[in-house]
Amino acid sequence: MAKNTKPTETQAPVPEEKTEALSAQELATAVKDQAADVQAELAAARAEIDELTAKLTDAEDEKEALARELRALRSQADKADKKADSREALLVRAAKGKELWRGGVLFTDQWQTVKRAEVGETAWARITGEPALERKEAE
Repeated sequence: MAKNTKPTETQAPVPEEKTEALSAQELATAVKDQAADVQAELAAARAEIDELTAKLTDAEDEKEALARELRALRSQADKADKKADSREALLVRAAKGKELWRGGVLFTDQWQTVKRAEVGETAWARITGEPALERKEAE
């Protein structure tokens, strides 16, 4: 019996390696081009930083101007509140039912009359401005 066999090649063809060597001048030109690109990106980034810094400075100036305006409006409102507060007596109690000292007066969960003339202006301001106290007009 005879076998049908194909003859095999003992060596496969090896593709030739192509190497392209850049000359020193071509390499220098490529590096210069790359450096120029990086410098252009850096300049654009610096310009953007300068623009953002200017915007930040403008925003801070505007913030300061608004803060001054707010302080002026608050002081006007405080003056108006002090002028409008002509009450001579109030009924006052602690809002949460706990004991609370304010303006030299002990407040509990019971309504008590506080007279402006008796406590003085400083204590009156503290009592009328305290959020932990409930107030209503005295009859």
